[in-house]
Amino acid sequence: MPSVPGLSLATGGAELLPAATARGGSGDPAIMGRCNGRCTLVGFCSLQLVAALERQIFDFLGYQWLPILANFLHIMAVILGVFGTLQYRSRYLMLYAVWLILWVGWNAFIICFYLEVGHLSQ
Repeated sequence: MPSVPGLSLATGGAELLPAATARGGSGDPAIMGRCNGRCTLVGFCSLQLVAALERQIFDFLGYQWLPILANFLHIMAVILGVFGTLQYRSRYLMLYAVWLILWVGWNAFIICFYLEVGHLSQ
């Protein structure tokens, strides 16, 4: 029987089923378009990577070396997060999660410092 693109032959019968159903998927277009957690995390990491690269460019323009180093570490952690997501490496994902907590804490401190919240400017 000739091969038809997008269709696969079901075992034990001569009827053709959609490829998504043969692989265990539902084949329902409403379900096929949804994004799972892995896809969402990769999208989130991609947005973080773009934002970090933009920050890196502006920090290079001002020769601000400490933010350049911090952005470089952030870019490396995001790349490890993407790799851990795609390769199912839980250690990389844990490293990424810990780094995000530290990164958010550092950014909150910087915001409070520049807004002179509390006694941080003294």
